[in-house]
Amino acid sequence: LYSLGCVMWEMLVGMPPFRANVHRELLNAHVAKPPPLQQLSHLPASLQALVARLLMKDREARFSDAGALISALEKCREQIVRGAGPAPMAVEDSAESVSATTVMPPMEPPSRVAGTARRNVIAASTAVLLLLGLLVGWKSGWLGGRVAVQGDQVRWESPVIAILPFDAVDGGKEENRLADELTNETINRVSQLPGTRIISRSAVMPYKIVPGGPTRKRIRAIDAELGGVTAIMESSVARTGDDLKIVTALYDAKSEQRLWGYTYRRDWNDATAVEKEVPDQIAHALRTRFAAASRETPEQRASPGPTAADLYFQALPMDPRDPNRKALLEQVIAKDPKFAEAYAESSLYEFTAEIADVPPSPEELEKARKTGEELNLKALSLDPDCVPALVHLSEYRREAGAIQEADSMLDRGLKLEPTFMRANLFSGFRAKSADEAYAYVRRAHAVAPDVRRVMFFLYEKARRYQLPQVADRWAKKINALTSDVQERSLMECGQLLVRRDFNGALDRLRLLPPDLRTFHFSVPEMTFEALLGAGKYDDALAQLEKLNPSDSPLALDLSRAEILLRAGRDDEARQAAERFMNHQTEMIEKAKASNQPVRVAYFRLGKALEILGRPTEAAEAIGKFVSQDFFPEPYPDIWVFRNNPAALARLAKM
Repeated sequence: LYSLGCVMWEMLVGMPPFRANVHRELLNAHVAKPPPLQQLSHLPASLQALVARLLMKDREARFSDAGALISALEKCREQIVRGAGPAPMAVEDSAESVSATTVMPPMEPPSRVAGTARRNVIAASTAVLLLLGLLVGWKSGWLGGRVAVQGDQVRWESPVIAILPFDAVDGGKEENRLADELTNETINRVSQLPGTRIISRSAVMPYKIVPGGPTRKRIRAIDAELGGVTAIMESSVARTGDDLKIVTALYDAKSEQRLWGYTYRRDWNDATAVEKEVPDQIAHALRTRFAAASRETPEQRASPGPTAADLYFQALPMDPRDPNRKALLEQVIAKDPKFAEAYAESSLYEFTAEIADVPPSPEELEKARKTGEELNLKALSLDPDCVPALVHLSEYRREAGAIQEADSMLDRGLKLEPTFMRANLFSGFRAKSADEAYAYVRRAHAVAPDVRRVMFFLYEKARRYQLPQVADRWAKKINALTSDVQERSLMECGQLLVRRDFNGALDRLRLLPPDLRTFHFSVPEMTFEALLGAGKYDDALAQLEKLNPSDSPLALDLSRAEILLRAGRDDEARQAAERFMNHQTEMIEKAKASNQPVRVAYFRLGKALEILGRPTEAAEAIGKFVSQDFFPEPYPDIWVFRNNPAALARLAKM
């Protein structure tokens, strides 16, 4: 009977009688806390008293059995049919029992001829359903029927959004301050979306949850009070040590259907940046969701299956190389052919073709690039401000040698959405200095902390610049997200290389399959690096041939020349450098003729010239490299320039 009272309370009021963030507190409330009877004040007096009696703490004070409850329900029904309305209840929150001024319907003795307990339960359930149907008629002016699903597109063309105050779950002063800042900034950012109207902060602040205060009302109840709301967003802030979790969800105000939600994981030490960046991410996600909602038909929204937007947000966090992600996005496009972001995100599958586990043929790679470019152009034809399309297309343009156009697209995408992860990642790739590159990619990690590619970039930069403590930090973060045992072992080998424990790395690498390759690491490459660092040059030369069989022998001659020089085999080193220099000069001329970026070609040419004993020309090549190229992928060392002050001076300008 007590449980039935709780269910009836929620059906009549719109929320349970007790709510708490901690399970133990909820149990304590049911055992010792009086229910907030003032929430029943809109009901007929007889029904108020009936529900209150069901929730009495003393079981002896409740109805004796289901039969007695049925009799009470029948009397309530009679009063409701006669038109009895609400009556004030003199209720004290601290009272353990219903106030004496509350009208209690006379209770008749339980029927002993009602049949079995099973029949009593069925009868009670039937009476509750009938009662609730009559209550709807009493409150709404009509009986029976089904509430029509408000799936009209009109209300989504200019949506009215209520952003409820962010809740600081079990938080202290600082957490509550962050929650307030996030509330203010999110309201500000979402209000800037075209065609979107926002319920004022003063109107939503009464729904802020405070310790010891009443629980928040249900979505429909809030909508009824605010009036004319399209969607309502609820959010929470939780902190565990330095780990910050912000959970947000958007609901249809009429149907209470969850339209969108996301969990942002950040570092508490970045709280100042979080105040601006997370609201920006929320605003751009809502822009996509509102646009999709404006295209949804009533039938699509009422359908029990997922909408195009549901599938899109399901696919978004998946690995771009996952064919399941590609399939989901194709379903999105089939459901909504005007979903611009779906075309742009789908192009990532083509973009990552060249790093697939099985490398494609040149013809397949060219086809993938063409498909990817077409998908992004389609997205921009639907939405000229589609940020993913601008950012992805910029990389296709860059590969085609249209550097100025690529930079313009990337800059525009970053301006439209400063927190877009890939815009920051690609900006890091084209940065002019190590510090600038690291800053961009560090932001990419901050806004998308679970994307391992970003962490690998930061890890590799720390390795290249001999920053073992920083590299260790990123290695630990990557390992925390890695479940594959062999990949973990490769990461640990990489950490040994950073610490210059080359022999230790070799011992670990020998335990792994000699041809093992993952997305970011391979046993052949790490073995080569370890042999070189350990001074085992003959073995390093043999290992060099196993690195990438697809590379031409001439492309490997520079590495051969460097190893031979270290081993004191100067004549052989010069022969290899001569072959490489002729090959590299030819490649540079071809790149210039087709307007392709030269990238690190001058850097490599400078090395070859230095090995050939032409230091002045080597320094000139390094000067061209520093002045013409964007930030390169640096070599592990610049040992060959140890006796060339002019080249070292130019390299110092990077």
